[in-house]
Amino acid sequence: MLEELRRIAFRFQIDPQQTAGHTARLSSVITVLNNINTSFLNFIEIEFLKNDKFRAAYEKSPKVLEGLKKELELLVVDLKFSSFEAAVASNIVEPPSLFTTDIDDWKRNAFSDYKKNILFGNFEEPQYMTRIIEKYTPDERSRIYKPLFTASASDRPFKLFLIDPKGKKLNLRQPDKSFTDRYFPKKEKIKKEKTVYRFAKIYAKIGGKDASADLSKKDIKKVLLIEEMEHGTYPFNPDIIKYDEKLYVLHEKLDCEVNFENQAYVISFQPLNLCVWGTTREEAEAAFSFSFHALYQNFALESDSALAENAIVLKNKLLTIVKAIK
Repeated sequence: MLEELRRIAFRFQIDPQQTAGHTARLSSVITVLNNINTSFLNFIEIEFLKNDKFRAAYEKSPKVLEGLKKELELLVVDLKFSSFEAAVASNIVEPPSLFTTDIDDWKRNAFSDYKKNILFGNFEEPQYMTRIIEKYTPDERSRIYKPLFTASASDRPFKLFLIDPKGKKLNLRQPDKSFTDRYFPKKEKIKKEKTVYRFAKIYAKIGGKDASADLSKKDIKKVLLIEEMEHGTYPFNPDIIKYDEKLYVLHEKLDCEVNFENQAYVISFQPLNLCVWGTTREEAEAAFSFSFHALYQNFALESDSALAENAIVLKNKLLTIVKAIK
């Protein structure tokens, strides 16, 4: 089964530009894998619901789509650590699932369709763009293509290559803005009143013996200065990290750096060489939780004998940071 998955898989390579020996940062690997998987699962959902028969089944039981997406989630079926070349495939070669024959037949073609028409598409070719714009709504295009374009943006500290069946490398990169504007046209502004939140730094005179603990409005005696912030780059200092059903309780708050660069929020934590992106502050924080969880699962729980020397250092840092897991 594994050999068959490797045969149908698509391959990609991460080529870092700013690390010794062009070794791939774990955060870069996680970002690329997560974005490709997100794009693919969004594609599966969109294509599934375009089928009237499948939509009717979904409306009767939404769990049909949830189960399908879980079954088709992308798997890493081959990996070359030295160059970080990975082979990724959807699990479509197992024995028939509990789905109907129609759905089973459809899902076998879904991965091939995504690989051929989305991942290896010529994003800047006029005929390709016209076909995609006619087939998908702006929201659908955003859900399918934005994760890919975000992972392959020119400001990333790596280049991302797809490898075709003949071994030829194709640079997967975000198209120029003139093209992305066609993929993701700006929504027309709706003239209606809405609450607009802004961010600000507030300097105040605070009363109480120890105002740093359990600070409340009544402790603020006088506001001295308010400085408005252009973006929500206020500190990110979590002492609890939650991902899925895991809750990581930390010994102390993490001192993370938050920046806004190239229309994205960037959160980094240098002691773990962890750096994530998100189009919103919330997305960046969620990406941080996912990346921290992935680091812990892949290093802190692994035996020393299976890890390289630098990986053992990372493992010890994680064990020092985490107090308990609930």
